[in-house]
Amino acid sequence: MAQAGVHGLLTQAIRKWVPKAEWLMLGILFGSIYPDTDNLLVAVATVLKKPSAGLHRTFTHSLLIAVAIGLVFLAVGLLTRQKRWSYLGGG
Repeated sequence: MAQAGVHGLLTQAIRKWVPKAEWLMLGILFGSIYPDTDNLLVAVATVLKKPSAGLHRTFTHSLLIAVAIGLVFLAVGLLTRQKRWSYLGGG
């Protein structure tokens, strides 16, 4: 998550090349930061003085999880008939 600023700047740069779709940029920003959310587990383990080995770069770095999250948002978009949810998942 140390690169959150870089992810934000890249999202703004990508905006020039993608169609204007509500929540797509938000999805790209969250999608670029999500894999490193496992650092929160490492931080909690460190504070609790528990072993943190093997907590970083686990399930959050999985392509399977990324596809599953995208499909969930696609389903929500289809069920609510609001494309912005699908765009959020696509990002």
